[in-house]
Amino acid sequence: MGILEKCEKIGIALRATNEGQNVLNCLDSINKSPQEQTVEFFKLINTHYTKVHFYSVQNAIDILKANVNNSILGALVKNILSIDDIYNFAELNLPLGHFVEKLSALSFDSTVKYQLPTDIGVTPELIRLSNALTVECQRINLIQQFHIEYQTNPQFLEAVKRFDNLRGTKPIVPFSRDDRQIVKSLKKEYPDTRVELLHSLFSILTYIKCAIFDSFYDNVVEIHELDDVVFRKEKRLNGCNVIKLVTNPTIKTLNPNNGWLLKLHNSDNHVMYAQIFHKKIQFSQTEFTITIEGLIHDCLQ
Repeated sequence: MGILEKCEKIGIALRATNEGQNVLNCLDSINKSPQEQTVEFFKLINTHYTKVHFYSVQNAIDILKANVNNSILGALVKNILSIDDIYNFAELNLPLGHFVEKLSALSFDSTVKYQLPTDIGVTPELIRLSNALTVECQRINLIQQFHIEYQTNPQFLEAVKRFDNLRGTKPIVPFSRDDRQIVKSLKKEYPDTRVELLHSLFSILTYIKCAIFDSFYDNVVEIHELDDVVFRKEKRLNGCNVIKLVTNPTIKTLNPNNGWLLKLHNSDNHVMYAQIFHKKIQFSQTEFTITIEGLIHDCLQ
């Protein structure tokens, strides 16, 4: 079991809380609105949730409000903002956002947790899973290396601040082009600092929040190699495996906008998780397939 598997279980467990049920009930209400409105709303949420997870709902509304008077999009924006329960939906997501933000920070705290943040009604299952996530995060020995670098390298704290500044408010996806450019720039500015430690820690925190978000909203793309995969190819790249799958279409893979977490059941029954960075639907005269490309990070398995 690894970090992403624990995050998936936490997201599922959050559905069973009162706060989680309130969010899902409100989501059902919103899905009864005209599809042309809800599709655009959720596309906007999915564009930004890698940065702000459960806060992405309120973030989407803020973006829409800023474009109410847009000469081209104004009418569509007003229609989206008229969706019943849209503001309530944003409000109900906030406690989950507060909880996940605090939980991700606690995931690298080595102490046993008997209580969790009080933003939601915590269940014993969530406490158990939180401690299991901490065990997985400690296993990769990242935070210990982080502390050593902090104590021995006077430039490390400055590099941390610069890294956060370079990321800004953009929804930076780990290992994306923007992300790689930031790491490259930081290495030039701080050649004597272990920039890879910064990148790994910030990336894992992003993974944790997004994986919980995706599993809560049932956005994890689940594929069984024996049943769904037509072609598979992997190659090694900078401590990760890049995987390419050509698959038969499923309900989950048909949607180009849902989640970026892939859960692959291998032919030997081993489960691995990957970050999806590309999905392409392909038609021909004889077949209909979907190609998924993803990144398998060693420390998250």
